[in-house]
Amino acid sequence: MNTHAGGTNKPHILLSSDDGGEIDILEPASQASDDWTYNKQTVYTCTAETSGGLRTVGTPKAFDADGTGIAELFIPSYAENKLLMYTFDPELAVAV
Repeated sequence: MNTHAGGTNKPHILLSSDDGGEIDILEPASQASDDWTYNKQTVYTCTAETSGGLRTVGTPKAFDADGTGIAELFIPSYAENKLLMYTFDPELAVAV
């Protein structure tokens, strides 16, 4: 459970579709105690396929890898043979 401004926040949930090739974040629609609806945001979609025709991604991990207090998101994309890293730090954001 996370605390923020003296209260409790509902968690964000990180999901992998495994062979479906997508990573999603479920974000609470509100912090109201009686509203447990979430909004889904796809943060990564694999475009390559393995030899078996799958768009396999592994288990994503979100943690503060560099000690800045802001989590980084790591996504292993087996189909692309890559390990991707995303940051939530607005100072490091890159426009694409």
